[in-house]
Amino acid sequence: MDTTYGYHRWIPQTDGYHSNTLVYLHPSLFKLITDLFPIAIGIVDIEDEDNWTWFMRELRIILNDGRVIVFVSDRHKGLLESVSTVFPGHPHSFCTIHIKNNLKTKMLGKPAEVKDSLLKKFDRVAYAYTISRFQKQMEEFKNSAGSKVAKWLDTLPPEHYSHAYFPGKRYGEMTSNAAESLNAKYVKLRQLPVLGLVDGIRTMLMNDMTQKREKSLKWKGSFCPSINKKIKAGVAFGQSWSVLKSSEGVYEVQAKKSVCVDLSWKTCTCYSWQTNGFPCAHAFAAIHRSGLELEKFIDPYYHTEMYQKAYAIPIIPIDTIDMPFANPNDLQVLPPICKRQAGRPKRKRGEGASDEKRHYQCGRCHGYGHNSRGCNEVAQD
Repeated sequence: MDTTYGYHRWIPQTDGYHSNTLVYLHPSLFKLITDLFPIAIGIVDIEDEDNWTWFMRELRIILNDGRVIVFVSDRHKGLLESVSTVFPGHPHSFCTIHIKNNLKTKMLGKPAEVKDSLLKKFDRVAYAYTISRFQKQMEEFKNSAGSKVAKWLDTLPPEHYSHAYFPGKRYGEMTSNAAESLNAKYVKLRQLPVLGLVDGIRTMLMNDMTQKREKSLKWKGSFCPSINKKIKAGVAFGQSWSVLKSSEGVYEVQAKKSVCVDLSWKTCTCYSWQTNGFPCAHAFAAIHRSGLELEKFIDPYYHTEMYQKAYAIPIIPIDTIDMPFANPNDLQVLPPICKRQAGRPKRKRGEGASDEKRHYQCGRCHGYGHNSRGCNEVAQD
């Protein structure tokens, strides 16, 4: 692919955020481990299926080189339908943080420490690398959580949130936090008119890309600094393990439990390497035993060269020196024609359609749906 998008892992994190009258839709492409690379922003009157479908069709024009695209989102209903319609067959991952927020609404009446314990158990369910491990952790979670929570979780297909069943490669990305952080960067621009908003985003991206480009030119070595830290941690973690060679490229790594590492296929029977697209500690031990160069086993997206290529093409400045000054008395700019959404204008990110409302519990009668000030029931002892 000739454009800069060819140097990225294709994991768009989709989200929408709100101003007083408009909604801004965007997916963000992850670059390496922590950096974001925004590729498209749409301005619409409401966040619904029609607008998301339009947005995805425009996005499809850009991302058209045949690669599998993995989407990560908060399960907004309109977004779910649009992704399946415009990108059929491309994996769609649900943000685990939003799922856990939904789980909390099903745990009303449980003490805080019990809720925290259950959410940690759900993490073990979602992050289990094998189907057998997933089933074991799921059974333990359901037995502890109760029938109400278990019944709700059964409505979510595990191929949309679990490592064990997910059909694509997420490179370890389990949440849409990146989209949320990008929203936070735009917070000061939201109240501007459309042209001011777009130009503000343009200049912000131009500055960010310049900083990242100049920063990367100072890096030394084959890998980005954050990747070097991960490599050192993985090597140190398995340095005391025994590694036995079975055949060319195949090794048995004797850790707490023995696993088989196949360097030719870049696989490990712990399934971490295949799932995350990055060598696990077992793999690093086998690579060290083989004497082969480490660079051969790290995906190109983690290399310094790919990072530099991604930010090599700058955003071109817009020259307005010859633009005539507008006389404010000559033209009255009217607000955009749009559908006014119910309720007070949203300043923060709106909840997805799948996010459930919190139900309040009364302190007098212990019922749900109201508080003690609006309670008409007889107080319970």
